Amino acid sequence: MTVVRIKCTRCLTTSMPELDALLVEVVGVDVEENTGAIVNWVCAGCSSLVSCPIDWSDFLNLVSAGALVVDEEDTRPLHPEFAVDGPAWRPDDLLDLHTLLSSPDWFDKLQGASDTATDLG
Repeated sequence: MTVVRIKCTRCLTTSMPELDALLVEVVGVDVEENTGAIVNWVCAGCSSLVSCPIDWSDFLNLVSAGALVVDEEDTRPLHPEFAVDGPAWRPDDLLDLHTLLSSPDWFDKLQGASDTATDLG
């Protein structure tokens, strides 16, 4: 377990969060500048989300130790926990789904269903 000693810019508490509790984002690509990244974490003292600019050497140390780098373009696939557009399911919809799944030809019925509401039973 790797921990980082970091000072909150709001309440001045020195926290020691685990490395995987930090989010690092690159904000500049000019190597000549001192600050090119920002580290974000939840302060143990004031429980607020804190953002603090860091220099390139600290950025490289954090990333090489395993800190998570936030990318603006998230190309990962959607996960089931993310809601999709559309109307919320009613209890009757869930009952219809369970009835459909209990039939032996449920997959064929599901493939033949259109986007509109239909009776799948």
